[in-house]
Amino acid sequence: MSSHLDKLTDDNFVFILEYIADSIENKIDLLNEKMRKLKVKLNPLNITNYEYCKQNFICIHYDNVSYCLNNYLFNTLGAYKIIFIYIYQNENLIFISKELKNPTYLDILIEANKAVVITEDYDNRYLEDLREVINKKSIRYENIKFKKNIKYYEFVLSC
Repeated sequence: MSSHLDKLTDDNFVFILEYIADSIENKIDLLNEKMRKLKVKLNPLNITNYEYCKQNFICIHYDNVSYCLNNYLFNTLGAYKIIFIYIYQNENLIFISKELKNPTYLDILIEANKAVVITEDYDNRYLEDLREVINKKSIRYENIKFKKNIKYYEFVLSC
């Protein structure tokens, strides 16, 4: 029984093997780059377990921000397109995140950290809550241009 591989010349066979090897090397390079980016992203992450009044708590720290919500780090917020806002010092400094698609709580922590760094509000570093912006016409949000079909959440940061 013969196969179609028997009809290939040696040059064609070598060309196919080199193409496959190059493709595999490219995929390995892409995976290495993704792992490098993930390592950089996770480097500031610190998770601490502690007990208080016979209850276990998990506190998650990401560089300048901490939170102790009931959600896993890789759960999603549940909205597809989201932009986060943080207003600091009587609305003089405003942080507006880039549009995030289905962000995880890790992504939320990273954006909250950016908000703290950009506004230089190192006093309020505890992510207490996320408040969905319902009344976009409120005077509080007058300096923000809202886009259609995007949910907006405001970071609630405290000491």
